[in-house]
Amino acid sequence: PTGESERLQLAEVVSQAVSFCEHVISRTGVLVHQSYAPSLPAVRGVRTQLQQVVVNLVTNACHAIEEKQKSGRNGAAGQIHVRVAAAALGGAPALLLSVQDTGGGIPEVHRARVFEPFFSTKAAGHGTGLGLPIVKNIVEGHGGQVSFETTSGRGTCFLVLLPAVRSAEPRKEQAEAT
Repeated sequence: PTGESERLQLAEVVSQAVSFCEHVISRTGVLVHQSYAPSLPAVRGVRTQLQQVVVNLVTNACHAIEEKQKSGRNGAAGQIHVRVAAAALGGAPALLLSVQDTGGGIPEVHRARVFEPFFSTKAAGHGTGLGLPIVKNIVEGHGGQVSFETTSGRGTCFLVLLPAVRSAEPRKEQAEAT
């Protein structure tokens, strides 16, 4: 995908993307907590693509919580914690985006396949199995990494690590069309 690559404040991009998910958040009754560390460096990226990463992760978190609620395994309102903090990637400054839910977790049998295109645990007609492969593709296309931590019955946390912009980098550039 092509788009305009620019210096971005990741917390702003993430906050806006979470607002795009308001329909699924309110439908599932999930409480979303957002936490952004102050004075974070910028990242270089395509705004709409990074927003898509957040939308996919938050939507999946809502669905995981909804499934847990349907199964009767969760009496309390589900929660999602979205955080952006400073980190390091290969020794260089980076930003860490985490999206943590209180859903049912990813069963061990499925963990190795979560980033596999068309793999889905959702019922037919309720998912394409492309959300997490798209997340992985976008994150890696931005020079970052994506991983997850999960505990059966307690939830999952997706971790997105993106390189920070060096202060001498230019403000804006047009990405090359392919």
